[in-house]
Amino acid sequence: MDNSAPQPHLIVDGPDSGRFELRDEIRLGRDASCQIVLRKDDQVSRNHARIYREGDSYYVEDLNSRNGVQLNGAKITRSVLKDGDQIQLGQTSVRFVSSVAASQPKEAEKTIVMELKASDLFAGGPEAPKDLTELKRVNDNLRTVYSISEKLAGNFDIDKLLNDVLDKIFEVVKADRGVIMLAPEDGGPLRRAAQKARAAKPTQDIQVSQTILRHVLMNRSAVLTTDATKDQRFAAGQSIFLQHIHSAACVPLIARQRIVGVVQVESTETNQTLSRADLELLTGIAGQAAIAIENARLLKKAEEEAQIRTNLQRYLAPQIADQVIRKKVNLQLGGEIQKITILFSDVRGFTRMTEELGAREIVATLNQYFSRMVDVIFAQGGTLDKFVGDAIMALWGVPLGGRDDAMKAVQAAVGMQRELFMLNLYRRLSGQLPLYMGVGLNSGDAVVGNMGSPNTMQFTAMGGTVNQASRIEGKTTPGQVLISESTLNETRGQIRVAELAAVDLKGIQGKVKIWTVTGLASDTVPQELEGLDDARSVTTYVPCVHERTGRAFVGRGFDQDGEFGVLTSLDYASSIRSGDIVQVKLGGPTARPASAGAGGPGQGPQPAPGPDSRPGIVSKPGQSQALQRSMIASPGVLPLGPITFRVGSVRSSPMERKTPLAMVTLLTLSDTH
Repeated sequence: MDNSAPQPHLIVDGPDSGRFELRDEIRLGRDASCQIVLRKDDQVSRNHARIYREGDSYYVEDLNSRNGVQLNGAKITRSVLKDGDQIQLGQTSVRFVSSVAASQPKEAEKTIVMELKASDLFAGGPEAPKDLTELKRVNDNLRTVYSISEKLAGNFDIDKLLNDVLDKIFEVVKADRGVIMLAPEDGGPLRRAAQKARAAKPTQDIQVSQTILRHVLMNRSAVLTTDATKDQRFAAGQSIFLQHIHSAACVPLIARQRIVGVVQVESTETNQTLSRADLELLTGIAGQAAIAIENARLLKKAEEEAQIRTNLQRYLAPQIADQVIRKKVNLQLGGEIQKITILFSDVRGFTRMTEELGAREIVATLNQYFSRMVDVIFAQGGTLDKFVGDAIMALWGVPLGGRDDAMKAVQAAVGMQRELFMLNLYRRLSGQLPLYMGVGLNSGDAVVGNMGSPNTMQFTAMGGTVNQASRIEGKTTPGQVLISESTLNETRGQIRVAELAAVDLKGIQGKVKIWTVTGLASDTVPQELEGLDDARSVTTYVPCVHERTGRAFVGRGFDQDGEFGVLTSLDYASSIRSGDIVQVKLGGPTARPASAGAGGPGQGPQPAPGPDSRPGIVSKPGQSQALQRSMIASPGVLPLGPITFRVGSVRSSPMERKTPLAMVTLLTLSDTH
């Protein structure tokens, strides 16, 4: 055994360089624990790749790096290494050497006619122009490259872009044939993407020489041979002889330190050979083409992600949709048991309403209602499971779970009831019937995941926990939110509740305890309105301004027995008369994440507008029809700012309290009663 024979080793070239002996396994990355630390390369991940021995062979494996691993220009996940293979990690090039021959310059390489790297293009040094004629040639090349880059800019159609590149090359280089090959974004060998031949040359015979291609990819450099059939570098390439290639130039397309493809042009005429000037010009054009190709790919990827995001956001909260797109969440076919909170809501009396409304009004009403409710659900990080008629099913805890999932679900339920109260004010102004709903919640284990077929999947949940949530919702009255004991246990101390009598639920043995939610513990409640919770509904606070006096106050909204309005203290109501104008301050969804600050369901009502507030929308004769038309046209967008009502009556509340209350009923300006 010859102990003097060199061990297999790596030659690293980049921001961090060196020669490293190979043992059984080494890791490469920016982390200090790696055997080869590439700290200066910011495109390398902390643990980017590993090279290890398996039997008599060495392998390279990508360790889920951010920018991937390329082997001889092709993106790989794992691959066996051969002597002389070139590995690319970010800006760092690593050459695998397993023999003396691979670490020494090959004799054939000493006969290279021309080999050029992009960094040498039009560069100074020994090859710098030494006379005015050469300087003019270089300057003309620069002008040509700049002109072509301008023409390629803004072209994001890959097929057209590649054909334009070949057209421009044929304008300035005397070649008979040309072909562009691109590396698939998901890795794998290069594939032909575009080709061109001069008019008298057939295009069907264009074949890329694999011998030349391997050399270019391994060395990341442009190659020129003035007689390929005699070039020792390509002596093994039978395709060169079969295609009668007398002169060839092959240039890598490199963008962001990554080979995205190659462009090769050929001359089949013995009296028309490609020159150094052609190679320089082709290298410059290839650099601009690579940037244009990468930009087109990035734009296409961005458009695809935007479409995916749009589709995902139809049933996932935006922040969760982003996690799915970044592949931090897997939505493959299948299910698993997870702890979740389920919300069901249902519009009361909608079947009767559909009998009175036309098809167009029914669709507009549902779209308007769903748009507002889904906004509230997504604001609290919920996942929209499905619409079933006028019912909504939403989930918390999937696909991403957290400790406060149940609380977010209850916040959403309270926010939905408060949002619907405000929506009904707008509906009344437009002459539409108000909507009422009940909401039920339950928490526990359920089977969740994408279920269906590979072609048609639905992300959903099923099981006894889901069924119980639906049954609880069925026990609600209009304006009510009911929760199970399991949901109460997850939210205890954070919500205001009242225990109701235990109920019988279909399919469940024994009585089931339920609680009605009247508000959130974090609600900011004016002192005069404390203790006004009603087990029949969620408490909604309504900021108001009495127009005649300019006095601002907050009332507790009520909507029952055909009347709607606010409860407030007798002190505030003492100056209000029947027929006066009251402005109600509204501004988008009333339910926002707790971190959003004042105005969200966890923060209580927003401050009432001052006397100088803009009147906003005023319902005048004939205006209700216009408002209704606008709401049907844009169901998810409601006008912002104050809306105006006339006071119907002011009377004492029958509720016995230390601070007497007044009931201020409201009418639209077009009401006659």
